Parts: sequence; structure tokens; C-alpha cells
Amino acid sequence: MKEEIKTDHGDADIEKAYADQRKHLEKSVDNERRVISKNANTYRKANNKMMKENVELLMMINDLRKDVARLQMQERNRRAAA
Repeated sequence: MKEEIKTDHGDADIEKAYADQRKHLEKSVDNERRVISKNANTYRKANNKMMKENVELLMMINDLRKDVARLQMQERNRRAAA
């Protein structure tokens, strides 16, 4: 009968340790999810910013190409008139 009491007490200790480990692991998982979510949000914001900057730069490049073409045409016309 004493062995049964020890076993019951031992089982309770094991169950408590298991519950404590589970609680710790759940907290760790929740924390990692928060970190991942925060990092994903930061990445998304940075990516959107870069995309907007790229669009602006592409527009500037296209405007410069138009200016180059216009200036080349003016130079051709000036040479043809001379």
C-alpha cells in the first residue's frame, strides 16, 4: 500500500512537471509568434517603401529618357537647318 501512495505522489510530480513544461513551451511559442508577426510587419513596410521608391525612380528615368530623345531631336533639327 505504501508503494501505491509513492507512485501516486510520483505521478502527481510528473504531471506537474509536464504541465509546467507545457505552459513554458506555450509561452515560448506565443512569444515567437509575436516576434515573427512583428518582423513580418516590419518587412512588409520596408518592402512597400522600396517599391514606392522604385516607382518614383522609374518615372524619373522615363522622364530623363524623354528629355534625351527631345534634345537629340533638337540637335538633329539644328544640324539639318545649318
